[in-house]
Amino acid sequence: MLYDLRTFNKDKASYDELVELSAFGRAIRQEFEALGGEVPDWVDRQIKALRREIHSRHADAAEAKLSKAKARYAGLLKESLTRLRSWRRLRPR
Repeated sequence: MLYDLRTFNKDKASYDELVELSAFGRAIRQEFEALGGEVPDWVDRQIKALRREIHSRHADAAEAKLSKAKARYAGLLKESLTRLRSWRRLRPR
């Protein structure tokens, strides 16, 4: 697991793997601190990189969800306007 933390590839790792590595990295950092040892620089760098990628994926997912909702809304609005126009043409005056 330590090897995975040192060498993770953000493009190949799944979301679950990123979260797992992030949690492991934070646990390793806390253990170094608890033992009074110096935390290696690479640990902090990897934790930051993992957190950045996780937040990036969250933002991408939220943006995709919003885009999908906007498209659905536009489709419903167009459908409603079409029905309204049809109703106006068919109703007696």
